[in-house]
Amino acid sequence: MKWVEGDSDAEQLNYAIAQQRAIVSFNIGDFVLLHRRFLKERKRHWGIVVSNQLPVGEMARRLLRLLTKLNQADIQNRLYDLQGFKTHP
Repeated sequence: MKWVEGDSDAEQLNYAIAQQRAIVSFNIGDFVLLHRRFLKERKRHWGIVVSNQLPVGEMARRLLRLLTKLNQADIQNRLYDLQGFKTHP
């Protein structure tokens, strides 16, 4: 399986699953729906992290905060919004 630019959201998620990786996306709506579908169908994934588009530095800070607060088991089969990982008020 190979990731190709232009793949659908489901194809991107399936690629991440095949690689045993969480996926990060700015496409909040579609990935929330995919996560709900996976829950309903009792399918597993390695984690979905969604965010509004942010400057690169802020995105990196929030991802780092998420990774220092959560372990692999916390992320698997869950959806997280980086809004909850702000580094400042």
